[in-house]
Amino acid sequence: METKNEKLEDLILAEYKKGNIVVSTSEGLQKTNLKEFIKQPVEGLLYDLNRNFATILTFIDDPKWVNDYALSSVVVELKRQLDDVSSDNDLLDFAEYCRSTGFLPTYENLNIWKEVVKNK
Repeated sequence: METKNEKLEDLILAEYKKGNIVVSTSEGLQKTNLKEFIKQPVEGLLYDLNRNFATILTFIDDPKWVNDYALSSVVVELKRQLDDVSSDNDLLDFAEYCRSTGFLPTYENLNIWKEVVKNK
């Protein structure tokens, strides 16, 4: 007989294979498409995951808060970088520039390209 935790694990893994995530909300478990989920502002991401900084700090007696805080900080930075790249349509232009010139397609070089090449 499968336990409640095993059923939950099966659900989460099955949804992951479909490109979804499962989050626990005040209304119970909710599944959502991961690619759509990350399109929202970072504040919404962290809130929906119960990992916004205010929520984390309410659990300061649990040593897990340290890693939760670090994780949230990483999510904020990654989302910032993703938004920087996604905020304009330069990525395809940059890829074509790299392909035609041999310029290495790194995040750092994307910023250089935006500042020097594109803004000539």
